[in-house]
Amino acid sequence: MTLAPRGLLVLVLLTCAACPAEDGFEYGVDTPASAQAPRAVCPANAPTLGTAGVTAVERVDLAWTGNGSESYVEDYLYFVIPDDILSLLVAVEHRAEYTAINVMGVDGERWLDLPNAIGEAPFYHWPVEVAAVTMPINTQTIPQGGCLALDPVVYADVAGETGTLHLVTRRGPSQPSQLDVNVFVVGSTDVTDDEIEAAIDRMSAIYAQGGAAMIGEVSVSTLSWPSPYVDAEGAEPAELRAQTSGNPAAVNLLLIQDFNEVGTLGIAAGIPGPNGVMGTAGSGVMVSVDTHLDGDGTTLLTDMMGETIAHEIGHQLGLFHTSESDGLTHDPITDTAECDASRDADRDEELSAEECESVGGRNFMFWTAAEVFGQTEVSPTQAMVLRDSVIARPQ
Repeated sequence: MTLAPRGLLVLVLLTCAACPAEDGFEYGVDTPASAQAPRAVCPANAPTLGTAGVTAVERVDLAWTGNGSESYVEDYLYFVIPDDILSLLVAVEHRAEYTAINVMGVDGERWLDLPNAIGEAPFYHWPVEVAAVTMPINTQTIPQGGCLALDPVVYADVAGETGTLHLVTRRGPSQPSQLDVNVFVVGSTDVTDDEIEAAIDRMSAIYAQGGAAMIGEVSVSTLSWPSPYVDAEGAEPAELRAQTSGNPAAVNLLLIQDFNEVGTLGIAAGIPGPNGVMGTAGSGVMVSVDTHLDGDGTTLLTDMMGETIAHEIGHQLGLFHTSESDGLTHDPITDTAECDASRDADRDEELSAEECESVGGRNFMFWTAAEVFGQTEVSPTQAMVLRDSVIARPQ
């Protein structure tokens, strides 16, 4: 890992911005495309995605039409997935409006269908700012050559305007990989380079021992912002993430002094976020410094912060919580342990990491942080998702 120069623990909440929103949207839109099955074979003029042997980022302009409340395109957009595909990501952007992939089909089969199956496994896809879908996120979603059909939507009346579809592809064999990280210290956030390095080292150790990916180049810079205290959701974090710039083939980490919502350790912009695309409302994860301070209020628990960073970047790259707080919902990965509601020993209707220690509580993607042990376990499939991510690169 290389670092470029940059000029009282409260609660244990690890979260993301891609969870079901409670804002009155009627999710799933009936569009001209969704009324019919996507083609099993792409039209002759469908472009082939990517470039052999590398990660490529392509952009397609979206001409929106609409029904007065939501906007969409006139028909499916088709793309040829090449046979040497390793991973792909599609993201829909229209400024900071909520967007989604309404329908995604591969070879005529609907892999994602919001009008009929909002938030269903394996993608658990919901509208979010710069909504994205990536493959693979488990062993059942490893992409193969074929015909990709997309029906993007935006949850606003923007008919006549132009949105953006981002397509990020990585072609070539699966192999040992590394992830680069852009670290942005927001405003006057009080954190030293040594503390950042220690936290990133902890994250790197978690990923490496699990076979996921090494951490490669780490750049550290200061991001000008009026206050180091930031909302976890809404317009402010969207505007903040949109200020990111730099290496687009790196994951963005924004360090803030604290969230205005007390007790939040960190938050990702999506599951996944629009990886490979800079300067959008979803371009990066945010982690609080203050909620990783020890009881003396001055000592930064860099190991714990490193675990939080590993967790939130896991979300950004496509990993879900292994088990949610109620023990009823679990990730779509078969080799991660599931902790169910029967483990709720204190009957508070919320699973702690300690209650689930032997069944996933030590996994780095468990829903909440542990108080008495580290969370460093990575399953083979989780490692594959990170190693084969569109923005990971061969070692």
